[in-house]
Amino acid sequence: MAIRIRIKTYHEESSETTAANQLKKQLEKELSGISQFTTGEILIISNITLFGQETKDIDIVMIGILQNFKLQINSNAKDKNNAQLPEARREAYFNSFCYAIEVKDHSYSGVKQDGLNLLVRYNQKWSDATSQSEKQKYALVNYLLEHLGFSPNICNFIWLRNISSNELKQLNQNHKDNLLPSSFSLVDIVTKSTYQSTPFKPDNQSYCIINCVNRANADLFDLKSLQKVFNLFSEVRIASGELTRKKIEQITSASLDKQQYAQDIGKKLIIIAGRAGTGKTVRLLRIACDLAVNKGSRSLILTYNQALVSDIRRVLALAGIPDGVDSYTVQISTLHKFFFQIVRV
Repeated sequence: MAIRIRIKTYHEESSETTAANQLKKQLEKELSGISQFTTGEILIISNITLFGQETKDIDIVMIGILQNFKLQINSNAKDKNNAQLPEARREAYFNSFCYAIEVKDHSYSGVKQDGLNLLVRYNQKWSDATSQSEKQKYALVNYLLEHLGFSPNICNFIWLRNISSNELKQLNQNHKDNLLPSSFSLVDIVTKSTYQSTPFKPDNQSYCIINCVNRANADLFDLKSLQKVFNLFSEVRIASGELTRKKIEQITSASLDKQQYAQDIGKKLIIIAGRAGTGKTVRLLRIACDLAVNKGSRSLILTYNQALVSDIRRVLALAGIPDGVDSYTVQISTLHKFFFQIVRV
């Protein structure tokens, strides 16, 4: 095959890895008959942890660098003056892309549309998957800026793996969204990406060009460097040291059912008091992680201390506590940021 498709996963047995393999097979099927002059590589990465970011978990990132690859799509376009051109059927030279894909395995009854946002049901409660997908997109932008010095133009999608195209049309009448049904083609996802990033149309040409990087950064955008950046979390875990691993195991492994106060959690106010260094923070983390891992609950820790936020966020990342909207989690934030977000909404 002229275009090489690879998978890199950080969790072999997960629904995200299953989805990544499904995506790889679909792409291989679509690209099997392309011209021998079309070359390039597509990298599909699952279960990524963006170490140090507030939103750290991304199900799938798909990145591609292609040469002489063309698609027929319906899309808007812009000219050299950034003027918007009307939607039309165009030939698109598809050169590079970077997609962040949130995978949802909910059935049709487990999702609903609320205005422009998609909600998913978890433990009889509705959570905003659209906002979470946006947070993942900008977390990835910030992560790449920090480690590469630049970021490609990233498009984000929500892949509803158990919802058909017809069900998706019933769910959402707005076709210019970022929702993907159970089965979709490369043309489908590229077309939806143009709603987020408008292709460029050269003067006096009928075709348009789709790139996720500008000319200044084109030479820096290579899959080897990107994969090295995504490997950072694995390297940090390996180098974290025995002391850190024992601390994380102590926090996450023990169930608190035998503790006298455990049955009162969620029913009444519980105060953990003590002088500095007596283990209040560790005890609080043990409670939150026990609720998450053993009870499937979602917890939020608030503090005045920004440095403590970074430290706890690091521990939660190393412990593998997820931060999705439709699973158990432990979140950490400063009081100022939390209440600012409430007031702003």
